[in-house]
Amino acid sequence: MKKLCLLTVVLLWASFSAAQFTRVTLHVDATDAPRNILHSTLTIPVVPGPLTLVYPKWIPGNHRPTGPIHNMVGLHIRAGGKDLEWQRDLVDMYAFQVTVPEGVKELEVSFDTVTWNGKRSASSSHVMDLNWNQVIIYPASGSIGDVLITPSIRLPEGWKFGTSLEPAQQSGNSVTFRQVSMGELVDSPLIAGDHYRRAQLSRPGDQFPNVMDLVAETEAALQMSDQDLASYKQLVEEAVKLFGARHYEKYHFLVTLSDET
Repeated sequence: MKKLCLLTVVLLWASFSAAQFTRVTLHVDATDAPRNILHSTLTIPVVPGPLTLVYPKWIPGNHRPTGPIHNMVGLHIRAGGKDLEWQRDLVDMYAFQVTVPEGVKELEVSFDTVTWNGKRSASSSHVMDLNWNQVIIYPASGSIGDVLITPSIRLPEGWKFGTSLEPAQQSGNSVTFRQVSMGELVDSPLIAGDHYRRAQLSRPGDQFPNVMDLVAETEAALQMSDQDLASYKQLVEEAVKLFGARHYEKYHFLVTLSDET
């Protein structure tokens, strides 16, 4: 009887925990990446009433709130195909207030991201660097670990990509990745280009594979000597000997070779 009660409690807790996740779908249309424009569309489950959506403020590698919200343009929040009125928060410039109508279970949010700031860009006619924090918006309640995202991207024709995200489905120049937490998504940037090379740095069958993904403006820029490749492979071996462990399931070195980005 005690075992049955314990099993019931565990099942109830599992159901309760699963109900706390917000499952978002994200599609990025990057076919205008050579023009330094990315198009985002997100589907976000909601309940009727006041809702706050936020753009990522704190991002990896920065020690202050530097999320590039100034690159975000053309925000639309829709329910049932109709635009909803939204308002910028009067205190937090990264937050947006909207009221979800009765009977609405999900919102479609779309906006564009400009990846050129007048001095530097994240794209050229041949390569693109994508940091996912620039193309997402999410409900303010809870933590980023409570937001699960299924990301997908459409690339310019003929482009290939490198990322640590696991592809779930691919067709032509579009790919859908497996669902991850928002924290994992932001920690898994993507590079793409029409000149691409993958170099395997770990030994065949390694439990913790190491890969180098490279994109470049020209095919010639991707050429690498056997000596250089051997040095990169040795770097992985030296790191394992130095730290005595591998704190990852797999590791992708993302290398963009460009004078334009």
